[in-house]
Amino acid sequence: MTVGWRSVFLYPFFLGMVTAPIAITVGLLHGGSALQWAGLAVAAAPMLWFFKGMASKRIARFPPALPVQVVAGAVGAVLTVLGALVWDPIVSPAAVAHSLLLGGLAIPLYTFGYSKLPTGACRIVVGECLPQFTMQSMGGGDVSSVELAPAILMFFRGNWCPLCMAQIHEVAEQYKELERRGVTVALISGQPQQETEKLAKQFDVPFLHFVDEGLRVARQLGLLHERALPAGLAGRIGASDDSAYLPTVVVTDRDGLVVLCAETDNYRVRPEPSTFMKALDDAGVGEVPLDEAKSVGGADGRRSRQSYPD
Repeated sequence: MTVGWRSVFLYPFFLGMVTAPIAITVGLLHGGSALQWAGLAVAAAPMLWFFKGMASKRIARFPPALPVQVVAGAVGAVLTVLGALVWDPIVSPAAVAHSLLLGGLAIPLYTFGYSKLPTGACRIVVGECLPQFTMQSMGGGDVSSVELAPAILMFFRGNWCPLCMAQIHEVAEQYKELERRGVTVALISGQPQQETEKLAKQFDVPFLHFVDEGLRVARQLGLLHERALPAGLAGRIGASDDSAYLPTVVVTDRDGLVVLCAETDNYRVRPEPSTFMKALDDAGVGEVPLDEAKSVGGADGRRSRQSYPD
């Protein structure tokens, strides 16, 4: 596997974030450089809050430019420099370096560089039939894409992505309505089978889970993101590759025509569930009687109707 800057960036970035509160506490206890350490606090606090929200796996989207975090990082770096040059009686090289690297470099690089995703290769076209493909279900059977319509197909990066998990959770909350409409919800990733099995146990809804071994279908559809996983993660989860799907949601109507293809150029920006529901409404995929709905979620990946307690 080729290691790029994105693969290793998160590790020093997180290290700088989580060590900031410790460094600030120690620095203030020593005295003499209060404004410099206060500047680091201003730079780090909003970003720490952002990552806390992301780690909850309940927030599926954030502003693309992260204005609060970026502005706070810049202001904090400026305060630290002013403290070192003008205000504080003692210059703290540690505070200056930490604040400048974090607020002046790492936060903008994460926001405007690391978060960006490649686009333009997707071969899924709205208004045309979804390109036909076959994938292995969690039960081991092969299922053709033509069997799934109408459907919401969620191509996601893996269990390791908290925003993907938050987005799946949002759709799970809509599942009763989707089931009444006869809509399949299929979760598709290139992560190992054991990771997919873990995911299936997290949600008490009959999603269909598909494993794209070797990311063959991702290449076919133009949804491959090479070197997407942080360095070392592939080995820890048993993946043979550090690539993954570009996070994309596709909605098809009853005839298998694509009515929505929601790809993103920023992994922190995801469509709202209301976007999927509107696409289904516009395509005429409304409520249908349960006895007329297609089957959902058998062991071979084909759908079998489920019942839900009220």
